[in-house]
Amino acid sequence: FIFVVLAYAIFNSTFLLQDFAKDVGTVLEESQKQVQDQDKFKVIAQNLQIPWEIAFLPDGRILTTERPGNLVIIVNENIKRIAIEGVNNEGEGGLMGMALHPDFSKNNFLYLYFTYKDGDVIKNKVERYVFLNDSLQGKKIIIDGIPGAQNHNGGRIAFGPDGYLYITTGDAQISDLAQ
Repeated sequence: FIFVVLAYAIFNSTFLLQDFAKDVGTVLEESQKQVQDQDKFKVIAQNLQIPWEIAFLPDGRILTTERPGNLVIIVNENIKRIAIEGVNNEGEGGLMGMALHPDFSKNNFLYLYFTYKDGDVIKNKVERYVFLNDSLQGKKIIIDGIPGAQNHNGGRIAFGPDGYLYITTGDAQISDLAQ
């Protein structure tokens, strides 16, 4: 019986090694192809500070959030930073989520999710701005007091097909808050 099991294991390991060799070959082929395809990519921004979220404006400009607290506008490989007031960039916190309103081309509403401090307590919030002439105006707090911590702040926001804004939060290092 032991001989049969050993022979079976050797037989199967031979096939596993052949499959592994095929997988390695495939990975090498893909890597070589990626190197050849590098000419198809273009760097549009450099020296960003912990970029977190990206959004494409209707006019072709690009927005990205930097966790230290900047909204970055990228146009023709040039960048302009707008500091967001009140961002607390500790641990895994900072300026994270961003979403454009579904009717952005009409109302210019831009939503931002970020970590802030209320006294000594770390919290998160979502604010809405009007994005006009490369500046943020008309700040409105949508929701604040979302539990925060040094780590696990979550921070992705997006509009669903129903037009509602959805917000993901972290467990704020309190495991009972996790789903």
